[in-house]
Amino acid sequence: MKPTLETIEATILHSGLRNYKFKNSHVHPQPPVEANKGAIFAWRNKPKMTLGQGVVITSLEALVQSPNEYTHWTPNVYCYGTYTDKIHHITQGHTESNLKQINAFTIDIDIASETEPFNSNDLLLESLTLGLMPTMILKTTRGYQMFFILSEPAYVTSHSNFRVVAVAKKISQSLRQYFAQDFPVDMTCNHFGITRIPRSDNVEFFDSTYQYPFDKWLSWSLKQADELDQSKVFPDNHKQSLRQVDEPWFSLLLNQTDIHGAKGCYGRNNAIFTLALACYASGISQSRCLETLTHFNLRLHTPISANELRKTIRSAYSGTYQAASRTFIIPLLQQWVSSDLTAKDLFGKQIWVKTQQPRTSRKNSFLSEWKTDLTAFLLHHTSAESPYLQTTQSRISDVLGIPARSLAKLLKLMQAAGEITLRTRRGRNGGLTIAHRNVLASAFIQAKQAQAKDFFYRVIAIIADMPVRSARRNKPSGFRYVTSREYLHSHPYSGTPGAG
Repeated sequence: MKPTLETIEATILHSGLRNYKFKNSHVHPQPPVEANKGAIFAWRNKPKMTLGQGVVITSLEALVQSPNEYTHWTPNVYCYGTYTDKIHHITQGHTESNLKQINAFTIDIDIASETEPFNSNDLLLESLTLGLMPTMILKTTRGYQMFFILSEPAYVTSHSNFRVVAVAKKISQSLRQYFAQDFPVDMTCNHFGITRIPRSDNVEFFDSTYQYPFDKWLSWSLKQADELDQSKVFPDNHKQSLRQVDEPWFSLLLNQTDIHGAKGCYGRNNAIFTLALACYASGISQSRCLETLTHFNLRLHTPISANELRKTIRSAYSGTYQAASRTFIIPLLQQWVSSDLTAKDLFGKQIWVKTQQPRTSRKNSFLSEWKTDLTAFLLHHTSAESPYLQTTQSRISDVLGIPARSLAKLLKLMQAAGEITLRTRRGRNGGLTIAHRNVLASAFIQAKQAQAKDFFYRVIAIIADMPVRSARRNKPSGFRYVTSREYLHSHPYSGTPGAG
């Protein structure tokens, strides 16, 4: 059953608003006995949003009483909301310093061109690879917006010195960087700002079972940082004796003249703000920074106004930020200087770390390398039409050269992680029925497009949290394919979508 807009909005907001209006309630004529909660903001169209002409909403009743009236909103809750004018047109309060609770991480993806189209199914598949599914996907005029809803909101408090905002930003940035590898993600939009609002005409996907706690997102983000391994090779800015203005990237960016503004990419304002932060972190006075960046701005082919330049520098010197982040420096320089630049080219002295020997020079292999071999083997010999492979453990061991005990351990670990489905049969005609989650996800997408939604939910319940990328190859000797229909017939599923 398709959820109502009220259910969707209540799921996202996590009781951040009152249930009923304090005045003029159509449900509770008497003022409800509810404690003051937070506020969100909504706008009826994009031009009004640009002008700041919005509405402050403090109850779920006020939000849902006019379905499809608004086009944009703030899915995260603020401490308060107010107006700057007497006729209540211009809203005030949707700033980061006023955040009360963080409910969602959002990703804005724009369709860059018609030559590389994609749809919500592609985003779901990439999420299966990620291992964390979006709660909602909205269709926008130029692409999609993905919402990853927290199972419980992250509350912003002065007791923790507002650290949760900084941590949540890093998680959000890691999430954007992950999807930016394959999709045109807007990396410049505010992490906890304005997004599209769910309406009856734009909800492409919604499943309330896909909500994860903040701790799980934090663990995933830390793992992503470890995989990048930049922190182990290059120390943080505050650990370096080298000032940011003395690092190679600063002069490279300062000497560029062809930097302009464009939606979805780092433009002039980002470049000037980054340079100003570097000056601030390096102890350079604000007046000297203004003089330096004024010359830089005048050299640009399309400079910004003098007022905007001063405003950007004041923001950099406000004390809210400590230094220019390498998370932004690297893509900024890769976009406007050279796409071949690496962290080694842009920053100061590196710290050498020990690296493992190449596999060809070692007698033994690591379990992760055998995992790669087994994954490639399964993707090579199965397809969406026949995702299940019947074989034996000894045959896999012979083909891939993995010792029997190591293979048994590997299969157990991959099954526990949900990377494969595995069924063993004892006896003379026994063996394994095995399928990789990549191939199962491909079968799920084809089933969704070609058959009824009932079959789609049955398959996704089996393959939840599994990625996809596969192609049929020649079947090796001693193996028999099992179709997804045969497997589902022998393993009937009953339950709710997303369960398990």
